[in-house]
Amino acid sequence: MSSLENISSEAIQCLSFADSYTKKSASTYPTLWVGTSLGSVLTVMLSVPATGDSRLSQPVAVSPCGTIFRLKGCILTMSFLDCNGALIPYSYESWKDEGKQR
Repeated sequence: MSSLENISSEAIQCLSFADSYTKKSASTYPTLWVGTSLGSVLTVMLSVPATGDSRLSQPVAVSPCGTIFRLKGCILTMSFLDCNGALIPYSYESWKDEGKQR
């Protein structure tokens, strides 16, 4: 067992992509929300270049933002609500390789 394993046994349990606010006075940005096994929720902002030729030549910038939330228990999944309290559907579809054997 390494010294890092003695310090923390926290692991990533959930990843969710969403267009959300990083600050109260800012507009929405693409973000990645990370949920961990010890109840932490971290927000990471993704700065994606605009579409076109610049998108192929410029890198995507990634920076942590916002507050780290600490909850009790493991974060298994995350969902987002709109201003009316309705569930925002995911912008992707789950995919499973049917040819792969378990």
